Amino acid sequence: MILPPVPITEWPPLPPLARDGWELATWIVIALVVLVLGIYRKDLRAVLHQVKNSHETNLRDDVDGVGDRLDDVLDRLEEFGRDLRGMRSDIGGLRGELREERKDRLAFEHQVTEKLRGSN
Repeated sequence: MILPPVPITEWPPLPPLARDGWELATWIVIALVVLVLGIYRKDLRAVLHQVKNSHETNLRDDVDGVGDRLDDVLDRLEEFGRDLRGMRSDIGGLRGELREERKDRLAFEHQVTEKLRGSN
């Protein structure tokens, strides 16, 4: 069934808040937005619960505090690294001294052994 075109002069009466077709379209868009927001209201509340600041302190202050503590940890880690490098250097020096002592001891033992063999 094909409906005959309705002449524009026979528009149905518009609601009092819509004086012409554009205002009616605006109200329809507003109504659709309200319906969509009503559908997504539960999801929006879930998002609000996730992002709402529910504790006493400001999030920015919390983040700044964590950043300051992280800077302290990094400073201490740097100091620890310097101490560790110093200990490695000290251990390397001790190993070198131990090698020299061992070499001197072996040389002394060799001299003593040679003298004892020569005196016999």
